[in-house]
Amino acid sequence: NTVKAYNKEFCSLYEINAQDSRNAVPGVLYGRYAADQYGAKDGGNPWHLITAALASLLYQVAERVATGTVLSRQEIAAWKAAVNGGDNFLGQSKDFVAAGDSVLVRLRQHIAPEDDMHLFEQIDRSTGQQYNAKDLTWSYTEVFNALLQRMRAIAPGVEIIV
Repeated sequence: NTVKAYNKEFCSLYEINAQDSRNAVPGVLYGRYAADQYGAKDGGNPWHLITAALASLLYQVAERVATGTVLSRQEIAAWKAAVNGGDNFLGQSKDFVAAGDSVLVRLRQHIAPEDDMHLFEQIDRSTGQQYNAKDLTWSYTEVFNALLQRMRAIAPGVEIIV
């Protein structure tokens, strides 16, 4: 229910989320909180690290399901609504991996070629261009953490050495 509420909140706050959805770019970008005023004259912006943390959460659920956690019908319905899962969403591990992937796809959409794969602190809420602190360590850390969680989700029980 929290993910569903945040998706609704950040999709209504950030024009870039609406633009991406109209352009069939999957996922959602998250910011710090609705009343954020840091970094923008008209309110906060989406942040790489918070968006990547959402992907990580979805991969963690995928791993739990893959290793035997059984979700109730109510839990599956809540997750389906939260991730806008459609008819094919059954609450299986692959469904959560796909949801996490969609978040990272949207995040990747806003790392321009001229940025040379550098991650900034934020993404402008209107233009979708990276914004503010370049090469913010937390941004990289959360994206790498999400990718690590993804590996654990698709290969549960396999020791992953980083």
